[in-house]
Amino acid sequence: MELDNFKDTWKEMVPGEMKTSKEELLVMLQQKSQRPIARMKRNIYWEAGAVIVLYSLAALMNYFLNPMFFAEMSIMLLVIGVLGLYYYYRKLKLLKEMECVQCEVKSNLNRQVTLLEKYIRFYFFAGTVLAPLVYLVSGYLIINKLPVYPPRDASFYILFAVFGIILTGLSYYLNKWYVAKLYGQHVAQLRNLLSQFDEE
Repeated sequence: MELDNFKDTWKEMVPGEMKTSKEELLVMLQQKSQRPIARMKRNIYWEAGAVIVLYSLAALMNYFLNPMFFAEMSIMLLVIGVLGLYYYYRKLKLLKEMECVQCEVKSNLNRQVTLLEKYIRFYFFAGTVLAPLVYLVSGYLIINKLPVYPPRDASFYILFAVFGIILTGLSYYLNKWYVAKLYGQHVAQLRNLLSQFDEE
C-alpha cells in the first residue's frame, strides 16, 4: 500500500476501531519500510563481495611484486578488509532486525533507524579518512624502502603533499555522493515515513 493510501486509512479510523486499525497501520508501516531496507541489504552484499575480491587481489599483488618492500602494505590492506567486513556484518544484522514483523513496530523502527544513521555517519567518516591514510602509509613505505627513485628533493615532497591534499578533497566529495547513493537516500525514506506517521 502506498503512503497516500496509508494516510487515508489512518484518517478514516473511528474511535471504536482505533486499537485494531492502529495495529494494522503499524503492520503497513513495517511493510512500507521493507523496500529501502531490502535495497540497503543488497548494497551491503555487493560491497562486501567487492571488498573480498579487490582487497585480496591488492594484498596478493603487493606481496608477490616484492614481499620485502610491500609486506606491510599487504598486511594493512588485509586488516582494512577484515574491519570492513565486520562493519558490513554489523550493519546487515541491524537491517535484518529491522525486518522483524513481531517487534514493537514503530518504536523499534525509530530506534533502529537512529542507530543506522550513526553507522552510516561512521562509514562516511572512515571512508573519507581511509584514502589519505593509505596514501600516507604507501608514501612512507616507498620513501623508506624502495631505491632512491624518483630523486627525493624538495619538489618530490611538495608534489607528494599536493597530491595528498587533492586526494583528501576528492575522497570527501566522492565518498559523500557514494554513501548518499547507497544508503543515505534509503535511510531518508525510512525517516520520512516515520515522521509522516507521527504527523497523522
